This record gives sequence, C-alpha cells and structure tokens, in this order.
Amino acid sequence: MTNEFILEGLCCSSCATKIEGAVSRLEGVESVTINLATTKLKIEATAGLAKNMFEIVKGIAHTYAPDIRVIKKGESSGIALERTDKKRMAWLNVGGAAFHFSTIFRLFWSFYALNHPHFR
Repeated sequence: MTNEFILEGLCCSSCATKIEGAVSRLEGVESVTINLATTKLKIEATAGLAKNMFEIVKGIAHTYAPDIRVIKKGESSGIALERTDKKRMAWLNVGGAAFHFSTIFRLFWSFYALNHPHFR
C-alpha cells in the first residue's frame, strides 16, 4: 500500500536522508523516496503498517527536524503555507535587490567603458 506525505519545511538534504533511512529500516516498509524539491515522501509498505504510518512518519520527522510539519497528501495547512509563503517572499525581495544592484552596476560599467579613452 502506498502512502504519500508532504514534509512541509524540509529544506536540508541531510535531514531528508536521515528520515528516509529511518523509515526504510521499519519492518514492513518496501521502499521509501523523498523528493527534496517538492518535499514529498512516498512510502510503499504492507497494509498492516500503513494504518499507523502517519504517526510513525511524524515521530521520525520530528526527531531529525523539529520544524517539519507532516501533512497527508491531499490535506492542506493554511497557517504553515502562509508562513512558508512569507519566507519565500523574503528571499524574493533579497534576490530582487541583488538583481537591481547588478543591473545598475552593469549599466554604469558599460557607460564608463564606452566613454573611457582606452576603449575607444
């Protein structure tokens, strides 16, 4: 039986590897994959283990990364998504400032180079 979860807040490949290893060592688990880009955890397990899989995964995830929020695929968590969106927006603002600075610098340098006697 396949179980899929979203590990919201997972951004560390080391934590993902540790979680994947701990889940794969459980008896009855056939395969485990974590996609770090999408933060999706996919587990193939026997039917007996699949019933309690959410609580087991939640416990393992919090052992290695206490800030991770485990969500069953298909459910949503508005509060956590809002927090994640704020973090993403902060990175966009920083990236935007860096982009503007580099663009202004390039324009300045190109005008300087065009007007400098060595470049004529």
